[in-house]
Amino acid sequence: EIVKKQLLSEECVGDWLGQFTTEPYDDVELQRLRKAPTSKAVRSLMASARAIVRAEGVRFAYRRHDRDTISFFANGVKMELSGKAAAAAIMLSDRISIPSSDLRPLCRDTKAVDLVSRLLEMGAIVVD
Repeated sequence: EIVKKQLLSEECVGDWLGQFTTEPYDDVELQRLRKAPTSKAVRSLMASARAIVRAEGVRFAYRRHDRDTISFFANGVKMELSGKAAAAAIMLSDRISIPSSDLRPLCRDTKAVDLVSRLLEMGAIVVD
C-alpha cells in the first residue's frame, strides 16, 4: 500500500512524465560538447549571440512547485531550479528561439549561467 501510494503520488508521476516526454528521439544526434563552457564563456556567448535556440529534436518540460521553484526536464534529465535559473528554464521551455537580449539579464545569476552551460554541454541548445 505504501509503495502504491508513493508510485501514484503527484511528484512521482510528474517526474516520470517529465523525464519520459523529454528523452531525445532515437533518430536525432545531438551535438554534445566535451565539457561544459565556463561561466565566463557563457556570458561572452550571451553578449555576442543573436539568439539561443533549442536544438532540433530536443524537448523541455517543467513542473512548478511554487512561484519560484520548478523541476525542469531536458533530454530526460531532471534539474531542480529556483530563482533566475527557474525563470530561464521556463523561458527556454516556452519558446524554441529566444533573443539573447531576453535571456542575458537572467544570466547575471550564477545558477542561470550554470543551467545554460549544462544545456549547451548536453547539446540541448545552440547559439545563433
